Amino acid sequence: MPTQGEKLQVFTAATKEGITKTASQLHKIDPGFNLDVLIDTSKPCKISKKLKKFMDSHTRKGHCQFSIKKCKEENCACRIPRTQPDLFDKLHHLPYPIPHRDHYKSFQELYGKDDDSNEEKHVPSNQLKAAARHQMPFSPSSHKSNNTKTVIQCDDCLKWRVCYASHVLKKNQKRELESELDNIAYSCGSCFQDIEDYQGGIFEHVYVNDKLTCASPMETPYYVTFSDPLCYYCGSEHDLTSTPKTYPICGACKELGNIVKNRIKRTFVPKEK
Repeated sequence: MPTQGEKLQVFTAATKEGITKTASQLHKIDPGFNLDVLIDTSKPCKISKKLKKFMDSHTRKGHCQFSIKKCKEENCACRIPRTQPDLFDKLHHLPYPIPHRDHYKSFQELYGKDDDSNEEKHVPSNQLKAAARHQMPFSPSSHKSNNTKTVIQCDDCLKWRVCYASHVLKKNQKRELESELDNIAYSCGSCFQDIEDYQGGIFEHVYVNDKLTCASPMETPYYVTFSDPLCYYCGSEHDLTSTPKTYPICGACKELGNIVKNRIKRTFVPKEK
């Protein structure tokens, strides 16, 4: 599969045995950590205070990178570095991308010079698009989402995003849509109409909200069209609490300080005869 004229390089996926062997190191940080969640991703993964503290102080994570660096604390689970101190001090986390003119600054310019305050705010899928209107010829609503009853998952944040259409799709259109979605690598902020070399077909009728970013919560039309409960903030299906008047929220998002979101009231105004 090519991108920008170059073929993607594919690596062999990690085996269950390899994952288990590597993950067993987590027991040095938190002896109570359940390693099964790394093999069976359908199980909820709760990060303990011990593991969270370690990750906050030793790791840097983003959409396209994850790095771990040892510290110099004698009592730390990662143990003292075996590398020479002068060389260890020159090792840094991978830098975040920062725009420069019509491209990005080089690795050499950024390595060891950026900090966590930059984060990944310059990654396209994280940038707010408040100034730009979505490309749909109508407003995204539960009525329009009910015409497709279809969602697509973001490859980055893993949230499910709603597909919209102005009219109910016919059976052959629904089959075409499902076939096309199976071959798309979707990220928040993109739209079907921007697919390279795509002409005509189902995407003349079906849209996604390209104003969304990976930081955006779930779309409210989702909860009207679909019955499967998902966390309003992160899209998780585990450890949820909700009421008829509030959207679902998971335990992890509660711990992060996110507030329970009230459901939008739908009103029906009958037409005058």
